[in-house]
Amino acid sequence: MNPYPVDYHIHYYLDSCAGPDMTCENIGKEAGKLGLKEIGIVKHCSETLPGGKDFVSWHLLREDDFQTFIREVRAFSETSSIPVYAGVESELVSEDGTIAVTGSHYEAIDHIMLSVHYMPLMECIGYQPLIHPRAQRNRIADDRSLTAEYDKWKEAASRAGTAAIIEGLVRGYMNAIRRNKKICACSHMYDGLLPIRDYDVPCDDLPESDLIAIFEPLMRLMAQEGVLWELLPEKIVHPAILRRADESGVRFIAATDAHSITGGWGNLSDHWQAEDFLAGFGLHTGKMREDIFSGIRPFRMP
Repeated sequence: MNPYPVDYHIHYYLDSCAGPDMTCENIGKEAGKLGLKEIGIVKHCSETLPGGKDFVSWHLLREDDFQTFIREVRAFSETSSIPVYAGVESELVSEDGTIAVTGSHYEAIDHIMLSVHYMPLMECIGYQPLIHPRAQRNRIADDRSLTAEYDKWKEAASRAGTAAIIEGLVRGYMNAIRRNKKICACSHMYDGLLPIRDYDVPCDDLPESDLIAIFEPLMRLMAQEGVLWELLPEKIVHPAILRRADESGVRFIAATDAHSITGGWGNLSDHWQAEDFLAGFGLHTGKMREDIFSGIRPFRMP
């Protein structure tokens, strides 16, 4: 059993994907019941999206919601018996390490859960597809514009090659970590390949040894910088990638990507299922490095 369970990926009610029950008070109460030692309450924060438009279920940042989020979480953290961090879940935009939170929004937060929900712009492909094949699967066959975009993407991905696309994703993560010291974790990483699978790139056709070799530079950097590898309790296709990351010094955290307290998908109440899932792989757990928020604001420790 993890003696220091943490969860830095708990969505707030101001996210359209989160339930109305995800208030500070409810989150704090459930975290206490679960025995969590630290929590991070996050809001989706995307200043840019492909084409500048809403993308599948992702929406551009609303300034009033962001300011309300920061104000309410900060006030709650002052009375909490455990450390409470105010962070964002934000996107990797491109291979050069650009992420979708900058400027005053970056300065206002404690930590970033870095996610890849849509394909970052990569040099080997040359453009950013405006589809998400997995999320839009049922529409692609019936919508001519989406079908054309999907066909364009498949041709571009085939020309680039599977290994080059995975390498581009790895470089994107690495450049983002180097450029943005508030990145706490790479979110819902699984074996690192979910975004590639989402875009119908045949990554699992490559030998597992090749996949591990591609990810090893990222593993070393995450270990060096104290960036955590987040796991949700869902199927892992290549556990060997996780074990190699663990051997490289990467530390892991469990999460449910909580969008509700209980009921439905992504429940905070299921956190220990995620901890047990992680423990089943024999991986080492970790916590947020202290220098990620030093100098920003004091925290009330238990």
